[in-house]
Amino acid sequence: MVTNEELNERCEPGCLGVLTDKKYFHVGNLFIKRTLRRHEWQSTEDILLVPPTTHPQRWKNDAAIVQYLREKTNIPLPRLLGTWEDDGAFHFCTEWVDGVSMAELSQEGQEVVKQEVEQHVATLRSLRSDTPGVPGEQL
Repeated sequence: MVTNEELNERCEPGCLGVLTDKKYFHVGNLFIKRTLRRHEWQSTEDILLVPPTTHPQRWKNDAAIVQYLREKTNIPLPRLLGTWEDDGAFHFCTEWVDGVSMAELSQEGQEVVKQEVEQHVATLRSLRSDTPGVPGEQL
Protein backbone atom coordinates (compact mmCIF):
# COMPACT_ATOMS: atom_id res chain seq x y z
CA MET A 1 0.00 0.00 0.00
CA VAL A 2 1.03 3.60 -0.53
CA THR A 3 0.51 6.90 1.22
CA ASN A 4 -1.42 9.83 -0.18
CA GLU A 5 1.80 11.82 -0.37
CA GLU A 6 3.44 9.10 -2.49
CA LEU A 7 0.48 8.97 -4.87
CA ASN A 8 0.50 12.75 -5.29
CA GLU A 9 4.26 12.76 -5.91
CA ARG A 10 3.91 10.08 -8.62
CA CYS A 11 0.81 11.43 -10.34
CA GLU A 12 0.54 10.57 -14.01
CA PRO A 13 0.26 13.37 -16.61
CA GLY A 14 -2.90 15.42 -16.25
CA CYS A 15 -3.49 14.39 -12.64
CA LEU A 16 -4.58 17.37 -10.54
CA GLY A 17 -4.49 15.52 -7.25
CA VAL A 18 -5.27 12.38 -5.29
CA LEU A 19 -7.59 12.07 -2.31
CA THR A 20 -8.10 9.01 -0.13
CA ASP A 21 -10.72 7.61 -2.50
CA LYS A 22 -10.32 9.23 -5.93
CA LYS A 23 -8.07 10.98 -8.45
CA TYR A 24 -8.83 14.13 -10.45
CA PHE A 25 -7.56 14.77 -13.98
CA HIS A 26 -7.55 17.65 -16.47
CA VAL A 27 -6.72 16.31 -19.91
CA GLY A 28 -7.27 18.59 -22.91
CA ASN A 29 -10.84 19.84 -22.62
CA LEU A 30 -11.86 17.04 -20.22
CA PHE A 31 -12.29 16.85 -16.47
CA ILE A 32 -12.20 13.29 -15.14
CA LYS A 33 -12.53 11.95 -11.65
CA ARG A 34 -12.00 8.27 -11.02
CA THR A 35 -11.93 5.88 -8.12
CA LEU A 36 -8.62 4.47 -7.02
CA ARG A 37 -7.58 1.06 -8.26
CA ARG A 38 -6.84 -1.55 -5.62
CA HIS A 39 -3.04 -1.07 -5.91
CA GLU A 40 -3.61 2.66 -5.24
CA TRP A 41 -5.47 2.16 -1.98
CA GLN A 42 -3.71 4.13 0.69
CA SER A 43 -2.50 3.35 4.15
CA THR A 44 -1.53 5.49 7.06
CA GLU A 45 -0.08 4.34 10.38
CA ASP A 46 -0.90 0.68 9.68
CA ILE A 47 -4.48 1.49 8.66
CA LEU A 48 -5.67 0.60 5.16
CA LEU A 49 -8.06 3.23 3.78
CA VAL A 50 -10.58 1.29 1.67
CA PRO A 51 -12.71 3.44 -0.65
CA PRO A 52 -16.48 2.91 -0.39
CA THR A 53 -17.83 0.31 -2.80
CA THR A 54 -20.82 2.58 -3.45
CA HIS A 55 -18.85 5.03 -5.62
CA PRO A 56 -20.08 3.67 -8.98
CA GLN A 57 -23.74 3.98 -7.97
CA ARG A 58 -23.20 7.38 -6.35
CA TRP A 59 -21.42 8.69 -9.45
CA LYS A 60 -24.13 7.28 -11.73
CA ASN A 61 -26.62 9.22 -9.59
CA ASP A 62 -24.41 12.32 -9.86
CA ALA A 63 -24.37 11.92 -13.65
CA ALA A 64 -28.16 11.64 -13.77
CA ILE A 65 -28.49 14.72 -11.54
CA VAL A 66 -26.15 16.76 -13.76
CA GLN A 67 -28.16 15.75 -16.84
CA TYR A 68 -31.47 16.54 -15.14
CA LEU A 69 -30.30 19.97 -13.93
CA ARG A 70 -28.86 20.87 -17.34
CA GLU A 71 -32.18 19.98 -19.01
CA LYS A 72 -34.59 21.46 -16.43
CA THR A 73 -32.81 24.56 -15.07
CA ASN A 74 -30.66 27.46 -16.18
CA ILE A 75 -27.87 26.54 -13.75
CA PRO A 76 -24.59 26.54 -15.69
CA LEU A 77 -23.07 23.07 -15.38
CA PRO A 78 -20.38 21.33 -17.42
CA ARG A 79 -21.62 18.94 -20.08
CA LEU A 80 -21.52 15.34 -18.91
CA LEU A 81 -19.52 13.25 -21.36
CA GLY A 82 -19.92 9.87 -19.72
CA THR A 83 -19.33 7.41 -16.93
CA TRP A 84 -17.60 4.06 -17.32
CA GLU A 85 -15.64 1.36 -15.53
CA ASP A 86 -12.15 0.33 -16.63
CA ASP A 87 -9.49 -1.80 -14.97
CA GLY A 88 -11.17 -1.73 -11.58
CA ALA A 89 -11.82 2.02 -11.54
CA PHE A 90 -15.03 3.96 -12.11
CA HIS A 91 -14.70 7.16 -14.19
CA PHE A 92 -16.89 10.28 -14.31
CA CYS A 93 -16.10 12.65 -17.19
CA THR A 94 -17.32 16.17 -17.99
CA GLU A 95 -16.09 18.95 -20.19
CA TRP A 96 -13.44 21.17 -18.57
CA VAL A 97 -14.68 24.65 -17.78
CA ASP A 98 -12.11 27.36 -17.10
CA GLY A 99 -12.97 29.56 -14.17
CA VAL A 100 -11.89 32.56 -12.18
CA SER A 101 -11.27 32.58 -8.45
CA MET A 102 -13.46 34.90 -6.38
CA ALA A 103 -10.22 36.44 -5.07
CA GLU A 104 -9.43 37.56 -8.63
CA LEU A 105 -12.72 39.45 -8.98
CA SER A 106 -13.41 43.02 -7.99
CA GLN A 107 -15.83 43.61 -5.12
CA GLU A 108 -18.49 44.43 -7.72
CA GLY A 109 -17.75 41.21 -9.60
CA GLN A 110 -17.99 39.21 -6.39
CA GLU A 111 -21.41 40.71 -5.67
CA VAL A 112 -22.62 39.69 -9.14
CA VAL A 113 -21.45 36.12 -8.55
CA LYS A 114 -23.08 36.01 -5.10
CA GLN A 115 -26.41 37.10 -6.60
CA GLU A 116 -26.14 34.47 -9.32
CA VAL A 117 -25.39 31.76 -6.76
CA GLU A 118 -28.37 32.86 -4.65
CA GLN A 119 -30.60 32.57 -7.73
CA HIS A 120 -29.28 29.07 -8.44
CA VAL A 121 -29.84 28.00 -4.83
CA ALA A 122 -33.43 29.28 -5.08
CA THR A 123 -33.86 27.25 -8.28
CA LEU A 124 -32.57 24.12 -6.55
CA ARG A 125 -34.89 24.68 -3.60
CA SER A 126 -37.86 24.97 -5.96
CA LEU A 127 -37.35 21.49 -7.45
CA ARG A 128 -39.82 18.90 -6.18
CA SER A 129 -40.35 15.18 -6.67
CA ASP A 130 -42.81 12.67 -5.26
CA THR A 131 -40.33 9.80 -5.55
CA PRO A 132 -36.87 9.26 -4.08
CA GLY A 133 -33.83 9.44 -6.31
CA VAL A 134 -33.26 11.22 -9.58
CA PRO A 135 -36.38 11.86 -11.70
CA GLY A 136 -36.51 9.40 -14.57
CA GLU A 137 -33.84 7.11 -13.10
CA GLN A 138 -34.42 3.85 -11.26
CA LEU A 139 -32.86 3.37 -7.83
